[in-house]
Amino acid sequence: MKGSFSKKIHEKNKWRELELENIGDNILKEKKEENIISKLDEEKDLLILRGLYCMIYAHWQGIVKDSIESFLEHFNNIKLHISDSTTLSLFMFANGEGKDIKKEEILIAAMNKIKKNRNEIIQFSEIKKICEKLVRTTNNKALKNFYKQFNFKDKKKPDFTEIDKIIETRNKFAHGEYEEEGGSGVTKDDIRNCIKTIMSLSDKFITSLDEYIENEDWKDGID
Repeated sequence: MKGSFSKKIHEKNKWRELELENIGDNILKEKKEENIISKLDEEKDLLILRGLYCMIYAHWQGIVKDSIESFLEHFNNIKLHISDSTTLSLFMFANGEGKDIKKEEILIAAMNKIKKNRNEIIQFSEIKKICEKLVRTTNNKALKNFYKQFNFKDKKKPDFTEIDKIIETRNKFAHGEYEEEGGSGVTKDDIRNCIKTIMSLSDKFITSLDEYIENEDWKDGID
């Protein structure tokens, strides 16, 4: 059923979405007398804002990991043959050995395995480890490469520009680099914008996986 994957992921991460909404609606209230942060002194305000920023990014990581885990489990459950999808098979063989499919020798070895084992079932192993490799706090390179490896159509790929900026800011706070720059570098509006970006991009990310499944974009089997 169309949209069933998206519905499943949104249900699984409903508590994350509610928590992000709660931060925006309650913790950052406009009225000073109702605003939890405004009741504290400035130094504590900044400490909480930096912590919130890191926590919001952690929710993005959690949503992406849950989504990719369910995405790969979907293909395990429908039990495709290796001959049905070269794309999925390449990813399976490369990640099964912890290799980079972009390297020519790995690509050749994986293709040979596909031809030799064409009648076997596609099964992704150690899915949680795969997800951990794809979602990092340093950058989104591995996640962007995931889209390339699965041959997502360009119009289906989310724009990670804004999340790249969030990662950069998050890492400054997490590693204490803001102190060297002479300020906290974050405001309540920054937190609101961060939440808005995370929620919007999460929805686009989940939808892209859903449409990939529904449109059977993985179909590129060998004869």
